Amino acid sequence: MTSQYFFIYSSPGIMLLIYDRTPSYVPLKILSIEDGKPLKFFKHLLHRNKKIDFIEQFNEKLLVKQEDENFQILDVCHIHEIYVNLFFSLSYCMQD
Repeated sequence: MTSQYFFIYSSPGIMLLIYDRTPSYVPLKILSIEDGKPLKFFKHLLHRNKKIDFIEQFNEKLLVKQEDENFQILDVCHIHEIYVNLFFSLSYCMQD
């Protein structure tokens, strides 16, 4: 795995490291805030050749939106994924 990380998010008790994406997945690592020990490492699958619109963390949930794809919510503590049947583009959300 590459040592370059893209984002670091912190929530109560955990820190999420989001590494540079590959064509088909983005590597994620969860660390304990108390001692820095790795708790989990996993690869979140992506749609190939689709730009990532955004990745955000809210508490233990990771929100992922890719270009022209449905919104994804990932429970990072239990590695459980929810697909939301809501399709939107960022340009639509930014309109006045």
